[in-house]
Amino acid sequence: MSLKTIALLLIALSHMMHAMAEAEGDDQRVGKQGLAIPNIFISSDSEGFHANKYKMAYYPWYQHEKKYTGLEYQRSIFKQNTWQSDGDQINFVKKSISSDSKTGYHLSAGYNEQNQHGLLMLDGQIDFKVTDSTSAELAMNRDRVEALNALDQGIYYTLFNLAVEQQLNTRWSMVAVGGALFFSDDNNRPFVKAKLIYELLPEQGITAQLRYRQFHSTRDDSNNYFNPHQYNESMLAFSIKRKIEGWIAQGIVGVGKQYVNDDPSTNAFLLELTITNPPMQQIFFRTRLGYNQSAGFQGPDYAYRYLMEEMVFSF
Repeated sequence: MSLKTIALLLIALSHMMHAMAEAEGDDQRVGKQGLAIPNIFISSDSEGFHANKYKMAYYPWYQHEKKYTGLEYQRSIFKQNTWQSDGDQINFVKKSISSDSKTGYHLSAGYNEQNQHGLLMLDGQIDFKVTDSTSAELAMNRDRVEALNALDQGIYYTLFNLAVEQQLNTRWSMVAVGGALFFSDDNNRPFVKAKLIYELLPEQGITAQLRYRQFHSTRDDSNNYFNPHQYNESMLAFSIKRKIEGWIAQGIVGVGKQYVNDDPSTNAFLLELTITNPPMQQIFFRTRLGYNQSAGFQGPDYAYRYLMEEMVFSF
């Protein structure tokens, strides 16, 4: 199926969703439109793999950055040494998240062509309250495995996970995540993650976090991507969130230890900075810069760097 055909189907779906919203009185139908251009994601790693993604989007029904409906087009370019793979993707997207309660949903569904491999893509999540102090998130994601051999062979994964956040008291909270990735090469990867969060300096927006993650692979003979039989990581991190003249700056830095199979422990490192403009503006802008060090194909000193930029003009 061609991207043109997919685009026509998604446009029809978008109009159908709008008609349903009108019938139900959805307030997205009253208001603005949105145009996202350019949105970029650029990454590189210590193994010489580069990923450049360029996205443009049109949202016929745009209320703000957490509530919109529309169509997105993305061009992806992957490079490593003399190898290159280009791809195109078009999505229907609908997002509705409450700014107050942070409950709602996000759905992105579309079609991707990469190296003459076609793939139906899906990214969705539902955020909801269980009790006044407990919130949960159900998520599903279907996407390509971004590694040279995997892209050449059209390998993809489907992810399911459930996350639960519990507020223990005014300063302590914890997050537990459980799920699994199911790869198209018959490898499965169950995983668990956990965070214990303490509001160290609430007035300054500073928290201390203990983080843990672990996964194991059911098929460790697959060498199309980083795939140890057993991996776990423990990390101590500090985060900060501050408002400066309405702009929101968030940062996190973490150091820890990782274990790959039966090998001795090695160092892990995380650094990320996000800046977002004041909410509910005519122009939405967010940028994120990150670096992390973990294990990879060539050993424990794998490094990954990335830059993300989003901009949406509403009119």
